[in-house]
Amino acid sequence: MLLTRHRGGVTLTTTAPGVTFTNVAETSASVLTANISTTSATTPGFYPVTLTDDNGTATFAVGLGVDNGPQVTTVAGNSGTVAGANSTVSVTGTFLNNLNNSVVSIEPVTGSVAPTLVAGSTVLSNSGTTLKFTVAQAAGTTPGVYTVLITSSWPTGALGNTTTTYTVNGAPTVVSITGITPNELGIPSLTHRRRRSLLAAPALSWVQF
Repeated sequence: MLLTRHRGGVTLTTTAPGVTFTNVAETSASVLTANISTTSATTPGFYPVTLTDDNGTATFAVGLGVDNGPQVTTVAGNSGTVAGANSTVSVTGTFLNNLNNSVVSIEPVTGSVAPTLVAGSTVLSNSGTTLKFTVAQAAGTTPGVYTVLITSSWPTGALGNTTTTYTVNGAPTVVSITGITPNELGIPSLTHRRRRSLLAAPALSWVQF
C-alpha cells in the first residue's frame, strides 16, 4: 500500500469489517507500507483507508478493495494411515481455479513428520469449483491432524487463502497369539457310562415249555 504523507508516528484504519493493518511504517515522505489481513467477517467491496500521523489525518475514499478469496464447501478423502496407500483429496468450493494460480500446501508441525503432497497431483478446474490432490504418508509420518493451506494469487498480486485439514491415523497394531493356558481339555469316557447303565439294568428270566 502506498500513500503520500510526511514521516512520523502513523496508524491506518478502515471501515472494512475484519481488516487489520500491521507493521505500518512510513519509509519516506511519500511512501507508507503495511501488512493487511482479513477474516471470515470481511466482505468484498471497496473501502476508505484513513492515515493518521503527527501531521494530521488523511482519508483515501477508495483505498482498499476486497475480493472473494478461495472458499471450501466440502472435503472428501482427507485422511490416511501411516505407511498406507496414498489418499486422493477432493475439495469443492469457489475460486479454487487454476486461472488464479491456486497452490496447495500442507503446513508443517514442529516436532512432527508431516504427510507430503504428491508432486504434480494437484488438479484444478477453470470453473474454480473443484480441486483434487494426492497425499502420501510414508512410514515415519507422525499421526495427527494437519492444516492444508489453499492459496490463490489475484491479478493485483494480493493473496487470498483458506484452509482445510488432513488426518493421519497410526498404523494398525498387528495382533498375534503367543500362548493359551490351559490348552488341554479332558473328554469323558463313554465306556464307563455304558458300564454303569448295564449294571443298573434289571435281571431277565424266562421259562421254557
